[in-house]
Amino acid sequence: MENVGVVKELYPQKGWGFIEMECGSDIFFHRINLVGNFRELAPGTPVEFTIGKDARQRRQALNVRPF
Repeated sequence: MENVGVVKELYPQKGWGFIEMECGSDIFFHRINLVGNFRELAPGTPVEFTIGKDARQRRQALNVRPF
């Protein structure tokens, strides 16, 4: 299932950030889960993504791509 949201916070030097989902909740994302160039993102950028879990079973955004 595809989800949509906007980049809420971005920490390019650390390689991660948070997306505000349509429901109002925030979800973590890491640059390794970004489809495309991390430098294309900025706060307020609309994105599509799927939701999955990392190795520690924490929820995060996967296959993140701007649209």
